[in-house]
Amino acid sequence: MAGYKNFTHDFPTRCLEMYKGLVDIDEEDNHIATHEALDGREVTLLLAVACSGIVIPIDRFQKLDIQSRGEDGKLKENSWTRKEGKDFYTDLGEGIDLKFWTTKDPEIELEKCPDRWKKKMPKPFNKLKNGEVMRLLRNGLAHGNLWTYPYPNVIDYIWFSSEWLDDEGELKGYKTIKLSPNNLRQLVINWFKFIQQEYAGNDTE
Repeated sequence: MAGYKNFTHDFPTRCLEMYKGLVDIDEEDNHIATHEALDGREVTLLLAVACSGIVIPIDRFQKLDIQSRGEDGKLKENSWTRKEGKDFYTDLGEGIDLKFWTTKDPEIELEKCPDRWKKKMPKPFNKLKNGEVMRLLRNGLAHGNLWTYPYPNVIDYIWFSSEWLDDEGELKGYKTIKLSPNNLRQLVINWFKFIQQEYAGNDTE
């Protein structure tokens, strides 16, 4: 296997190539055909690809942001800095259907599916920013705050959750996203396309 020139860019690209090697996607109707070797584990492969292809770049971008601060402490703008403040529904989330809500309750029993949580407050889709959604996905994947429905049948929906902290860093509750495997797949593809386009020329190891 060829070496990595730029891991932040090349790793997600290879994840997508690996995924598409096992999953044939018809982008017109979002129909998929999976390789027999997957044996019904297409969503598991999708989550594995998403975990590696979202968590690692997000963490790397945050490190780059820290290194990009000038002597005045202000952040120097880079590709992700510009991207994370854009409206999600017209950018990374274009064509994607998801539900986003906050739950103001630090005593939540995390073993319960978020659909059973109380005090849920929906946030309009058109108010979401790229950074808010992608960091929530990153945290849900990295910390295992993820649920699927139904069980044990074919997965219809996936929830990702992340801690919601107040200004003092105290746990205020949780932020949650609910979306279908098809919509998660499209979001992951949109995310990888952004990395391919914006970071291809960045030689940072």
